[in-house]
Amino acid sequence: MWDVIGGIAALIVILGGGGLIGLVKLASDRREKRRQEKLRREFERPGRLNARKVVGRDEDVREVRAMLETGGQGAILPVATVTGGGGVGKTTLARHYMAVYRDRYDRAELIRASSEAQLMGDLAGLADRLERDNAPVEVTARAHHALEMIAERTKTESWLVVFDNVESPEVLKPWLPDGRKLHVLVTSRHPDWPAEGFETRPAGLLSPDNAVALLEQEAGRADAGHADLAKAVGYLPLALVQAGEWLAANPGRGAADYLARLNRLLEERDPASDDYDRSTGAVVRLTLQSLSPDARALMGILVWFAPDEISRDAFDALGWLRGRPRFGKWYRPLLWRVRAISRDEARLTAVWREVRLKALIEDDPTREGLFRMHRVTQLVGRRYLGRATQPARATALLAAVYPYDVQDSTNWPLCRRLTPHVLALWDTGEAPRGAALDFLLNQAAVFLNALADYAGGLALAEAGAELAESLHGADHPKYAVARHNLAMHRLEAGDRPGAMADMRAAVKLHEAHRPGSAALAESYDQLGHILHAMARAGEGDHLPEAIKVTQRGLALQRRLHGRWVAPVAASLNNLAGVRHTQGRGAAAARLYEASLRINRQVLPPGDARIAFGAMNTGSKWLEAGRADRAEPLLREALEKLRAAFVAEPDHPDLRNAASWLISYLLVRAAAGADAERREAEARALADEFGLDWAERQATARQYIHPPAG
Repeated sequence: MWDVIGGIAALIVILGGGGLIGLVKLASDRREKRRQEKLRREFERPGRLNARKVVGRDEDVREVRAMLETGGQGAILPVATVTGGGGVGKTTLARHYMAVYRDRYDRAELIRASSEAQLMGDLAGLADRLERDNAPVEVTARAHHALEMIAERTKTESWLVVFDNVESPEVLKPWLPDGRKLHVLVTSRHPDWPAEGFETRPAGLLSPDNAVALLEQEAGRADAGHADLAKAVGYLPLALVQAGEWLAANPGRGAADYLARLNRLLEERDPASDDYDRSTGAVVRLTLQSLSPDARALMGILVWFAPDEISRDAFDALGWLRGRPRFGKWYRPLLWRVRAISRDEARLTAVWREVRLKALIEDDPTREGLFRMHRVTQLVGRRYLGRATQPARATALLAAVYPYDVQDSTNWPLCRRLTPHVLALWDTGEAPRGAALDFLLNQAAVFLNALADYAGGLALAEAGAELAESLHGADHPKYAVARHNLAMHRLEAGDRPGAMADMRAAVKLHEAHRPGSAALAESYDQLGHILHAMARAGEGDHLPEAIKVTQRGLALQRRLHGRWVAPVAASLNNLAGVRHTQGRGAAAARLYEASLRINRQVLPPGDARIAFGAMNTGSKWLEAGRADRAEPLLREALEKLRAAFVAEPDHPDLRNAASWLISYLLVRAAAGADAERREAEARALADEFGLDWAERQATARQYIHPPAG
C-alpha cells in the first residue's frame, strides 16, 4: 500500500502543481468536447428544434378565423383577442394562425406590444417599410403615420395585424388601427378584455391526447407515464415542450422519474408563483437545474435582457475584448466562466445549442440571428439563477461591450443589438446604480438620437441625469456632465428653452469645479450651438451670445488640445454654422472645410462624421456659387451615409445628403453642363429617396448657376 502511495506522491512531485492542474484541465476539456459533440448531434437530429411542429391547435385556429370573419357583437371592425396566462401558447397560436391563413391576406404584420415603447417602435418600423415619401422623423410621429397608411392601404388590400403580448386595453387603445379590410388579432395576459368591439377567446388548454402527442414529439419516444405528466403540468404547451426536452436529453429516465422531481418542487413554497402558473414555473426550474455550468452562467445573464432581442453579439464582443485595459472597470465584475466561454467560439456555440434544445430560447422566425425567451422562463430564471449577483453581471457585460465611440457609425450594428437590453435592464429596476449603468444610459441615448429616435434618447438622458444626481448630488462635476448630455437631447427633441437651461447649468458647474477643462470647452461649444438654434428659430437676440460663447469654446479647445483633434473640428463646425446664419457664406464654407480636414486626419475613414463634414462643406460652397468645389464633397457625403445607414435607408440625414446632391446636379444642368445626364441622375435620386421632384427643382433655382464647364 505504501508503495502505491509513494508512487502517487512521486508522480505529484514530478508533475508539480502546474502539471497536476494541467492533467485535471485536460480531462475537463475532453469531457467538454464530448458534451459539445453530443449537443451538436442532438441539435442536428431530424425532428428536433427547427422541425418542431405546432400540435393540437387546428380547431383553435379555425375558431379564431370565424371570430375575425364575423366580428364580435357590436364590433366596430373585425377584431379578436386571444387571452390566457403564461405558458398557454397565445403567441404560438397567433403565429400559427398567421401561417395557416397567410394566403388569405395581402399583408400580415406582427407588432410586439409588451410595452407602449416597443409597440411604437414596431409601428414606426412598419411605416419605414411601407413608405419612403416624406416619412416623419420622430418615432411617435412615424408610428401614427403607420396607422394612417394602414387605414389607406386597407381600403383595397386585405390585412392582418397581430399585436402580441399587450399588457392591457389602455395600452393598445391609442394605437388601434382602423380599416375597411382589416383584421386585428391581439394576444394578452389580461384576464378580462373589456375593450369595445373585441370578441375574446381564451387560448384553451391542449386536450389530453394532444398534450401527450406534444410530449412524445419533444421527447422522441412514447411513455406510459406521459398522460400523468401532461395532466400534472396542466396541459400547458410551454411546460410540455420543456418537459419533453428534458426527457429527450435523459433517455434513461422516464416520465415517472420526471414527475417525481416535479412534485418535489411543487411541494416547496414559491411566493413568486402569483406571476405564473406554479406547474409551469416548476418545469422551468427543472430545466434550469439540468443545465451545464456554462449554460447556467449565460442564462443567468440572458434572463435580464430584453426577451425579444436575444443574440450572441454581446458574448462574441466580450471575447474580442481580452487585453483591452480601458474596459477593465466593466470587465472585472463578470463571472470568470462567462469570460472563458466568450473567448472560445466552440464553447459558446455549444451553450447556445443547449439553451435552444432545452426550449429556454427559440428562434425568432421574423428576424434572422435573433431569438426570444418566454416571459415565464425569464421570471423563473431571475428568481432561481442568482438574483443577488446576476443583474450586476448583466450590467457589467453590456458596459464592457457597448461601443465607446457611439458617434462612429461603424459601431452602430452592435449598438442596434445591445440597446434593447440596456432599456430592459433599466426597466427592471434591479441594475446596480453605479458608473456602469451611467455609461450605458448615456451611450444608448446617443445611439437612439443618431437613429432619430429623439423621444427614446431623451428618456434615457433624463434617466441618466436622475441617476447622476442620486449618486453624486446636484453640485458635482459628474452631474454637470449629465446636465450637458440632457441639454443636447432636449435640443434634438425640440425643447430649446429646456436645452438652454440645462446647458447653462452645466457651464456654471464646470466653471466652478473644472475651470479651463475640456468638459467646460465642450459645454461652451454646445451652449453656443443651442443659442444658435434659438436664433435660427426666430429669436435673433441670442445670436451675439452664440458667437461669443462659440469662439470661447474654440479658443479653449485649441489651448487644451492644439489644432489637429476632433474637439477642435467640432468647435470649427459650430462656428461655421453661426457664420452662415450671419450671412457670411464663404467664411462658413472655409470653416467647415477646416473642420473636415481635421476629421479626415483623426477619424476612421468610414466614420459618418466625415460624411456630415463633407455635406456641410459642399452645401456651403454650392450656396456660395462654387458648385465646382461642391460636387466631390456632396458625392462623398452621400456615399458614406449610404454605408452608415444601410439599415435605415430612410434616415433623415441620408435623405438630406441626397437632397443636396440633387440641388448640385440641377444647378449644373441649368448652367448647361451635361444637362441631360445630370438631370436624369437627379431625377433617379429623387425617386430613390421619395423626394418631391417639383420641390427639389424649386430649391435648386435659388442657387447661383455657374458657367458650364
